[in-house]
Amino acid sequence: MLESCLLFSNSALSGGGGLDARIPNGTLALDGCTLAGNTVNPNQTVALVQGGGLRCRDSLALQITRSTIAGNTVVASSGFAAVAEGGGIWVGNTPMTLDLSVVEFNIANSWCDGGYCDASAFGGGVFAEDSASSLTLTVIRENSLHGWVVPYSGFNKESCSASGAGVFVHNNSRSFSGTNCVIAGNQAKSTGKWRGAHGSGLYFRGNDVGSDLNLTNCVVARNVALDGGWYASGGGSLRPGIVVSYDFFSNYKGGDGVIQNTIATQNVGCILNYFNPTAPCSPFVLPALDHQPSVTQPVDYSIVEATALSGTGNLALEPQFVGSGTGVHDLGLAATSPAIDAGNPAQTFDDASFPPSQGGVRNDMGINGGPLAGGWVALPTGP
Repeated sequence: MLESCLLFSNSALSGGGGLDARIPNGTLALDGCTLAGNTVNPNQTVALVQGGGLRCRDSLALQITRSTIAGNTVVASSGFAAVAEGGGIWVGNTPMTLDLSVVEFNIANSWCDGGYCDASAFGGGVFAEDSASSLTLTVIRENSLHGWVVPYSGFNKESCSASGAGVFVHNNSRSFSGTNCVIAGNQAKSTGKWRGAHGSGLYFRGNDVGSDLNLTNCVVARNVALDGGWYASGGGSLRPGIVVSYDFFSNYKGGDGVIQNTIATQNVGCILNYFNPTAPCSPFVLPALDHQPSVTQPVDYSIVEATALSGTGNLALEPQFVGSGTGVHDLGLAATSPAIDAGNPAQTFDDASFPPSQGGVRNDMGINGGPLAGGWVALPTGP
């Protein structure tokens, strides 16, 4: 175990800017640590880069508690195909728990300079592959992705994508769960001929039974998807704060996981002027949840903006956050919020700490509801 450690301003060529671990018969545990200002591929010569702050592979478990992963960077570059994964954390084939921690201001950028070129960026804050993962009382905020292709006239295959600016998950028979978590203020941007910015908050891609998305008393809000445009004709797509998809050939298309007592709102898109990228653009609201027509993603007792829902107890109302920022103190509920006492009425979800919970014992939607809400006071660097 690493306790009260500081890993600052380190660099690596291809992965694990602050820490790179592979422990087949052991667990990597961090408690009270800060990983900040670390970089992967600082000279921009590598096509595949992973884990600006931390990379953990093929281990029994990764356990991060009361820690801060902030301001780390991965940059991928190539003349053919460039892939950047996990600006803050990259975990593969390793169960991960992330408790009472903050992952913020991390960057995953990918750029490609050449005809028939592809640039992809995944997981500005966290990238998890084939890893059962859980977030509890954790903040994922203000992380960013940018997939960018330098224009080459005469070619028609330049493409770029930016997926999961807060969290990107690609799991085979493994689940992802968040309980009293914040995923807010993250930004996904794509600039190229064929481009897409998808899941500005969370992108979940499953495959097979057991790969399910579960969110309980979380807030996914104020994430931004940007279309960076192109110098000539082309096409771009923007998808919302939460995207749920399954591999094409998978016979399983979800249904065992559930989003409940959760607020997903104020996630927006914006189309930039390629020739004047600093010019202001007019944001527009995106549906807070998007999935393939064949996918089943149950949603109950939640507020999910601009999304048609068929579950139980969902509200199509403004949640009334107390602030305009992306931290825990901004995303609590005003006293007049309709989300108070509107979560799942089952006793197991009852509120237990007043404050931050409000009203009666019935679960409040959002981060200050449920039996764990009182734990926010132990967050290491409360944003």
